[in-house]
Amino acid sequence: MTTNNLLDPCKYSFDDLLKASDQVMDIVDMYTLSQDEINNLVKFLCDKVGWHYKDTKGTDGIIYTAFSPNLDL
Repeated sequence: MTTNNLLDPCKYSFDDLLKASDQVMDIVDMYTLSQDEINNLVKFLCDKVGWHYKDTKGTDGIIYTAFSPNLDL
């Protein structure tokens, strides 16, 4: 479920997304993933719980996936 109309993605952490999807992830495991793997995980979890997501290019040139809840549900 992609969209350009995200709520403020800065208000939601990856931990919020994990909680919404009833998932748990050890922080050490998180650091073993590449940014592409993290982006794919975010998209998978967003699809699972119906959250919005959008790829954005950071100031460092790296592509990140921003996300927020879907208030239309």
